[in-house]
Amino acid sequence: VRLCASDRPTWLRVEAARQLAHLTEFSHDLQSTAAITDHLVTTLKEFLSHVPQEDESLPKPEYLSPSSCGQFDEPELYSDLMCEAALLVYASLAANNEAVRQKIVKGHGLIECINEKLESGSPALKLAAARCLHSLTRSVYTLRTTFQDNPVWKFLVAILQDLTADDELKVSALCAITNLALEFSLCKEHLMNSGIIGILANFTRSDNYDLKFNALWGLMNVSFQADLSVKEKILQHLSVDAMFNLVSTNDKELICKTLGLLRNLLSPKQDIDTIMRTNSNAVLQIVIWLLEGDLTPDVKEQALCVLANIANGEQSKEVLIGNDDILKKLFNYMRLQTPALQMAATMCVGNLADTADPNPLDRQLRLREARIEKALEGLLSTNHASLFDKVKYALDMFKFIGAASSTVTMATMATITTSTASVGSSASNGSSSASSTPGPNWRSADQGP
Repeated sequence: VRLCASDRPTWLRVEAARQLAHLTEFSHDLQSTAAITDHLVTTLKEFLSHVPQEDESLPKPEYLSPSSCGQFDEPELYSDLMCEAALLVYASLAANNEAVRQKIVKGHGLIECINEKLESGSPALKLAAARCLHSLTRSVYTLRTTFQDNPVWKFLVAILQDLTADDELKVSALCAITNLALEFSLCKEHLMNSGIIGILANFTRSDNYDLKFNALWGLMNVSFQADLSVKEKILQHLSVDAMFNLVSTNDKELICKTLGLLRNLLSPKQDIDTIMRTNSNAVLQIVIWLLEGDLTPDVKEQALCVLANIANGEQSKEVLIGNDDILKKLFNYMRLQTPALQMAATMCVGNLADTADPNPLDRQLRLREARIEKALEGLLSTNHASLFDKVKYALDMFKFIGAASSTVTMATMATITTSTASVGSSASNGSSSASSTPGPNWRSADQGP
């Protein structure tokens, strides 16, 4: 930190800042300590506006690291080297600490500098600016305030569309866009209008893992609490069959991001049936394949949560209730000694048994036939408070069967007593009905990243 001070030679300040960025990149403690040492944040802002001096001292080769040799031969380039080094330090310091982010953003010049370098800087400067921006966009406050009417999104999209940009730069740009695409970001609407969905979908087919992963993350953020039209546009560019190709890689991180995207697409309740109407077979293929695979419990939990969302749709739940394989899997996962899996399976059962949707009696009888009610009763002895609450709620739904049975019995007795009149009445009405007080809607699993 002391070697970054203004009384040091320019080349030494650059070297010191680079080393500082490297040392603090992954250490929370070092980031916090460096940020409050010797007014570092203010000192680095001097780097952004450095003007080369005619008498700049040149370093001796033995003082430089092998990667820096030759970089300080031309003093007229010192301005770019200073700016790059400062942006890299800011990127490291702001990676995890919100207070440090706000300290860095305060004042004028940084965001404008980032925009300028993203638009027309050298590849090295663009990379440093993108990395710095990525760290700053981790702040909810910054997303909601700093980027209002700011064109930074435009420069990031241009980088993604630049065929000459290398993958490392595109990955950093994608990371920043993933944050700018969050629902509360002031840049999200601009990104949507720029065709970002198609751009992200294209990157999910990249051979570069980091590009693929971050593009999926970006689509997951775009889909969170999105309108149905946005979800349909996502599916136009990234079909459910393409999602199956992503999960079939057996890569845990890709699978979880793909399932997160599916969960967002399959919510809220009013959108589920529309999405499933044309994608039910492909979606169930993904879920069944994951539930049968040799995967970690947290992946299987996400797959069960997708089922829980499907079961929240009025028509989509009929697809599940008529699938013996799905019901058998729910029964088996409820019997495993893993609370997270038991809870996800129970949530799905609660949605399937929900009395607020049409034909609850038929669905509950089908669940009883599949021994799922018995499995729920077996979970009443759990010590897991959240699981117990969900089991109790699901079992309360099955009380509808008893109420409906009592209604049928009373109706049968009345028919026997007044058989002649009932026959005539039945012939004229052509139907009968029973009413019950519908229970509250089952809350689907939380969506989002």
